[in-house]
Amino acid sequence: MNKIVEISPEIDEAQLTKAEQCHKEVLARTIITANNLLELGKLFKTIRDEKLYKLLGAETFGEYVGYPEISFGRSTIYSFIHVYELYILKLGFQPKLLSNIGHRKLQIITPVIKNHVASTLEIDEWIKMAELLSESDLINEVRRVQGKPEMIPKPKEVENVYPFDFKDYLSFVKAHGCITCGSGESDPHHFPKSKGAGGREYARIPLCRKCHSQCHSDPFDFLWLYKDDIFEYFYEVFLKCFELIREKK
Repeated sequence: MNKIVEISPEIDEAQLTKAEQCHKEVLARTIITANNLLELGKLFKTIRDEKLYKLLGAETFGEYVGYPEISFGRSTIYSFIHVYELYILKLGFQPKLLSNIGHRKLQIITPVIKNHVASTLEIDEWIKMAELLSESDLINEVRRVQGKPEMIPKPKEVENVYPFDFKDYLSFVKAHGCITCGSGESDPHHFPKSKGAGGREYARIPLCRKCHSQCHSDPFDFLWLYKDDIFEYFYEVFLKCFELIREKK
């Protein structure tokens, strides 16, 4: 690693050495963590596929992963399994190589690898790209291959002030524009479950028809890839609610 700063009379060399040592320890433990997540995927898959959860007092795998002593959420556990099945079992990559990339980046490139999106890049090239690029640059590269515009954080100008009335909220959603691709048109998409699956009527997010369909076709990959956009949208809604509350005081 190159020194972050040049040594000068104003810099404590001992502190600089300590900083470098801490950084190296962070990198080493990051690799250990990545290896552990791959191993967790293998273990959870074994418990699920061989129905070992029944020997642990659970009727279903879903009940097992809901045990309070298991500190991961269900979607996170399924993502561990998904990554292990795709990259280790199906594609045959060595865990050591993947540990240099990390679970999050593997999830980002999963849609283009799993769905075989037309691209001049081979799978090995995507793996190398995932190792070298930042998460934000990697997301934009995936979006480029999928034919979507680059994701550039910018404030969204929305004329509608978020109200508490349900019908007005739907108008707000429709006028907002798609939160994943930036399209000016949007459908109110039930989140995180459809109405038929017990989702609440007012729980909607703005997605264009194309992104809406993509979400329904592969909801796990879609929500994982665009979770930052979804969280940003809810934060925006929260701020507008706060503004309304402040105005009423």
